[in-house]
Amino acid sequence: MLMTAHKHHVDRGEPLKEAARKHLQQSGEQWTDMREAVFDALSGFDRPASAYDIAEAVSNSQGRRPSGRSSKSAAPAAIAETPRTEQSLSKC
Repeated sequence: MLMTAHKHHVDRGEPLKEAARKHLQQSGEQWTDMREAVFDALSGFDRPASAYDIAEAVSNSQGRRPSGRSSKSAAPAAIAETPRTEQSLSKC
């Protein structure tokens, strides 16, 4: 079988961002500031990135410090650290 050469068009930079925005909007989704920030963070990596890497990059780009704990992981820790009293136990 004879293989013919062909080229794949790969958008990069602003054209890639515009293509992503357009695709989301055509799918009925909104292109929010947060989605743009996540997209920018993802496009800045030259390797696979973890959720923490992405959150840290977004926070840094917005001049904020990433949280050490998510609200989901902080709640059980806070509950575990809360002393139990007879009054709180009687409400269970």
